[in-house]
Amino acid sequence: QDFSLSMYFRQAWRDPRLSYNHDEANNNKIRLMDESWNYFWVPDTYFRNEKSASFHKVTVNNRLINVNSSGHVWYVMRLTITLTCPMRLEMFPFDFQKCPIQFESFTNTMNDMFFGFLPKPVDLPDEIKPPQFQLLYYELVDCSSNYTSGAYPCAEISFTLQRDIGYYVIQVFIPSVLVVILSWVSFWINIDGVPARLCTLGLLTVLTITSATSSVNATLPRVSYIKAIDVWLIMCLIFVFCALLEYAFVNVAARNGVRIRTPIVRKAPLEVSPQPTAENLPPKTLPKPQMQTSASSYSYKQVCIDSDEGTDQVGRGCC
Repeated sequence: QDFSLSMYFRQAWRDPRLSYNHDEANNNKIRLMDESWNYFWVPDTYFRNEKSASFHKVTVNNRLINVNSSGHVWYVMRLTITLTCPMRLEMFPFDFQKCPIQFESFTNTMNDMFFGFLPKPVDLPDEIKPPQFQLLYYELVDCSSNYTSGAYPCAEISFTLQRDIGYYVIQVFIPSVLVVILSWVSFWINIDGVPARLCTLGLLTVLTITSATSSVNATLPRVSYIKAIDVWLIMCLIFVFCALLEYAFVNVAARNGVRIRTPIVRKAPLEVSPQPTAENLPPKTLPKPQMQTSASSYSYKQVCIDSDEGTDQVGRGCC
């Protein structure tokens, strides 16, 4: 990854060859003309982690150089630079990043010059805020390195940044939660509603999560490790895919005749057996008249009602 910024790059040093008698001057500081920096020594400072840079020349060269009577030089230029920032994205978008600015001398070794920081090395206005990050603090680091040609001075300002997750909450997390909940609506739709369950809710939710994953990764570098947002989107994809598999399982079970039925058992209407009388019995075998009908004179019959077909079916495994 990289980051870009526009800044005023200020350098100060002392060159005794540029000292002069203050009594002969109108003031204690002299502003030199443009292009005068080409005629005396200036530090050969470059940005070690630079990718591209440019000077500002509208409407004039944005450079300033002052010299005082003791030979102290104040050199200011306005730059727009793009710097590399080695980011680790395992916790993206809940990550913290350290992005450095490294200043190094190109030809002068540590025997000739060294880098130091001004009392206030970084002056950032309060109204300037990065769009996706929050600047927590910065550190001053000595990054001097030894090369085959010698040891060269280097100074580094390391910015610690925290990513702002508001964009991802609105654009990724909340929509993905709603899509997963939408996929669960298919559980309450009849299995005969194939277009509603399969096309409208099943495939639509899977494609929505897939497209969201692609749009998030399109703005990030192609890394070989998994990120925190990838774990979230993969779990959402698993939920909506399982909802689609649930419909396939229920549909196959229904076509194979495995269907859950809840039988309703009720008793058939009572049938009263005819009572023996004097007309239908022989005279010698006329029994004594009975005062009440016993419960044994009634026959009961259990009837199963198929809740799906709505007809009475006697003796269908209900006893």
